[in-house]
Amino acid sequence: ACPVLDSCIQAADLVFVGFFTADVGIRIIFLGSAFWKSCLSWLDLLVVVASYIVLVVDVDSFPVPPVLLRFVRLIKLGRAFRILALASNLDSLSLLMKCLLSSAAVLGWATLLFVFLLSIFGMVVSNLVQEYLLYPDDEEKQQHVFQYWGTFSRTFLTMFEVLFANWAPSCRALVDNVSEWFSILFIVMRCSMGFALLNVVNSVFISQTLKNAGDDEHFLLKQQALEQARTKRKLEQVFCAVDVSGDGVLSIEEFNLLLEDQRLRLWLKQLQLEHHDLVQLFEVMDDGDGMISWPEFLDGAMRIKGQARSIDLFRLETKIDTVLDMASNARTSA
Repeated sequence: ACPVLDSCIQAADLVFVGFFTADVGIRIIFLGSAFWKSCLSWLDLLVVVASYIVLVVDVDSFPVPPVLLRFVRLIKLGRAFRILALASNLDSLSLLMKCLLSSAAVLGWATLLFVFLLSIFGMVVSNLVQEYLLYPDDEEKQQHVFQYWGTFSRTFLTMFEVLFANWAPSCRALVDNVSEWFSILFIVMRCSMGFALLNVVNSVFISQTLKNAGDDEHFLLKQQALEQARTKRKLEQVFCAVDVSGDGVLSIEEFNLLLEDQRLRLWLKQLQLEHHDLVQLFEVMDDGDGMISWPEFLDGAMRIKGQARSIDLFRLETKIDTVLDMASNARTSA
């Protein structure tokens, strides 16, 4: 190893230990008893203690088991878990953590189901292979089969390999050495559990993730704000492309470019805007000077975009019904 590099790493380690010690000390002073109520605080304290143990203990002069010392060093990796404390400020990470926690029950039941089914299938195969293992024709072939199916633990591990990993070697060990009828058993197992059951479990996880994403109000508001900002940028690009004079307002002649330019009409389609709606928008927003400014264009385009137009129509219909009721009541009283 390079001595200079080792010295740099040790110096950086000392700097990080100093920062962590100061951080933990300041939080203990200012938080008081609240510090000891947080699991992450205990993790930080454990990391600091482990760091000092690694720095102080000398393996050559102190009788410390090497395995224990390596375990203490691994505790220092707990620094990486501090990013979980920032999960509330990272929307994607926060959503991921919520989906993982909400899927814990599904994961547990799916694991129990797979363990149960794989245990049954493994015991069936073990019983069918037992006679061959007791009375083999070839010692080398028997060792090859025993490697996959000789004991319960080997069989259980092989079943997980068959379901989630490379299933061909363990299957070939039985088909080539014991009986070709095992191929039918493995085909049925792969089609039922490896294809159907796994896809069902995956669909349940996806459904749970989408449900949690749809129920997360903060995430939905964030996505809505991002979508509005994206729409605003695109509308600004359309406005700047139409404003050929560069004076910051649109005349009726410039506005007609939206009807003639295919590229601009495609942009409007992507924004869920129809060009004939914009013609009506110009008539409504024009205050008589034949010009529309950027704020007026943005406000009008957002109002007629997508579902917003339906909401405005519903509001207009409601007001019309109210006016009609008031007129009917006035006529009745008269």
